[in-house]
Amino acid sequence: MRTIGCILFALFALLAGMSAAWAATFTILPDGGGDFPTIQAGIDAIDDGDVLELGAGTFTGDGNRDIDFLGKAIVVRSQTGSPETCILDCQGSVAEPHRGFHFRSGEGTGSVLDGVTITGGWAGDGARGAGIRCENASGPIISNCVLSQNRGAAALCIDHGHLQCQDCVFEHNAALEGGGVCCEEATLTLTGCRFLQNTADMLGGAVHAHATTIEIVDCEFDQNSAAHGGATD
Repeated sequence: MRTIGCILFALFALLAGMSAAWAATFTILPDGGGDFPTIQAGIDAIDDGDVLELGAGTFTGDGNRDIDFLGKAIVVRSQTGSPETCILDCQGSVAEPHRGFHFRSGEGTGSVLDGVTITGGWAGDGARGAGIRCENASGPIISNCVLSQNRGAAALCIDHGHLQCQDCVFEHNAALEGGGVCCEEATLTLTGCRFLQNTADMLGGAVHAHATTIEIVDCEFDQNSAAHGGATD
């Protein structure tokens, strides 16, 4: 029995090693260079466990906004690890709404967005989630990201999802409710995040939550404003 157990253990270890070996890292550059021309093209092509690294610079245009993870357990991250050097400018407006990322296919903790800045998002009337929208029981991890100057809706919106935000900065965003984050019937964990000068016309300058389980750990709130609840509501 001990011999069989050793054989099974060795087999599992081999399979785990093979799985790790199959995972691959690909590069995308702002000028369309690298392994794929756009971020969405890269996501479309890669498999669970793979990594997309984004080169330094500013990504714009179709394929680099309104990005959908398609339910894949992948990592999208900046090459430098610094959100200041890797920027997604959604270039959204009232006439042409665009957001950064949309998680809507049940993504879990294997789906990770790390080390990027999302700016210029505009979700449109009633849509919410100008920077990132998470819904349909999706629960990705958002880490070391900056959401800045997104307008028309919350910078990050969670509807019926479970989201973990780690070491993120929400600054100079504006919304009707929840300038930084708006949650509806969701579960949210905020760890080590900073909320700076976000505004809401009605509720929750930084965070607005309704029918939501929310945990806030070691976060900073500074100069957020709203008609009711400057920091949270």
